[in-house]
Amino acid sequence: MEFMSFLVRRVAYSIFVLIGLSMLIFTIVRVMPGDPARLALGARATKEAVQELRDRMHLDESLPVQYYHWVKDVLQGKLGISLWTRREVSIDISRFLPATLELVLFAALIEADVRILLGVIGTRYRNTWVDNTLRVGTYFAVATPAFVVAIFLSLIFGYMLKVLPIVGRLDPSVVAPPVRTGLITVDALISGNFTAFIDALKHIIMPAIALSLGGMAQDARITRSSMSDNLLKEYIAVERAQGIPPRVINLKYLLKPSLIAPVSVLGLDIASMLGNAFMVELVFGWPGLSQYGVEAALRKDLNAVTGVVLVIGLVYLTINILVDITVAYLDPRVRLR
Repeated sequence: MEFMSFLVRRVAYSIFVLIGLSMLIFTIVRVMPGDPARLALGARATKEAVQELRDRMHLDESLPVQYYHWVKDVLQGKLGISLWTRREVSIDISRFLPATLELVLFAALIEADVRILLGVIGTRYRNTWVDNTLRVGTYFAVATPAFVVAIFLSLIFGYMLKVLPIVGRLDPSVVAPPVRTGLITVDALISGNFTAFIDALKHIIMPAIALSLGGMAQDARITRSSMSDNLLKEYIAVERAQGIPPRVINLKYLLKPSLIAPVSVLGLDIASMLGNAFMVELVFGWPGLSQYGVEAALRKDLNAVTGVVLVIGLVYLTINILVDITVAYLDPRVRLR
């Protein structure tokens, strides 16, 4: 009951945060230099056509009045018309969001698995050459930008070895599965199209690794540090005294309480990947939401930028709530509090 009360409070706080975020991004995109109506219609458009679009978008009215009209449309399920694509922003988001979500989910899966493996290995061989090598490697991984990793992966596995495709989500010669979730790998499995699944998997491996490498290295260091601290706790000494093998202690008794900090960081990493995936999507020609959002910002597409930021904020808040639930599962003291 106490945990449900905590969960309801977190959801309520998230709603207020989302409202504040909408006000902030709405104000920022409208005070940026440039006339969005003129940018949308082009330099050759007449003044009458530009003014008509400005009136339609309420650009000559005060910010509170503009925000009122925008909120009224949002409550009706409308995010406005994109000045760039000339489509409903909600349609554009539903078109580009699944690609980024699929990329982020695969990157998070790689990051979560590898960081645990590296953390366990580093703890098992603590202060040996294995641990020192892993620590030096993670320093380089954290310091290397994702787009640099993406370029190196493309050059090595795409151009030199030619074992993985470089551009897009699916080869044009492969029949795409029926769209159900928008995630090609999931849709391919649902429809039983294993050819499309394997091809989509090949396309997503390099972008997912490039996007996850920095967070993976950071989380591996945090996991190793957390496990090393817990290794000195009294309950570990008791288990050693009882003759429990070190492998069992590490995986069964030491790993779970050591995952609290890494899980919290992983949640933030997953949320930040949505907004930071632009360069990786650009290198691999990945038609995702981050690339769409940056293009919209460069063109001062007010509705598109606001919609993208709100969607990323909503995903960010949802992931943080899920992280709180996971931490409560890993640490009973959180549930008791």
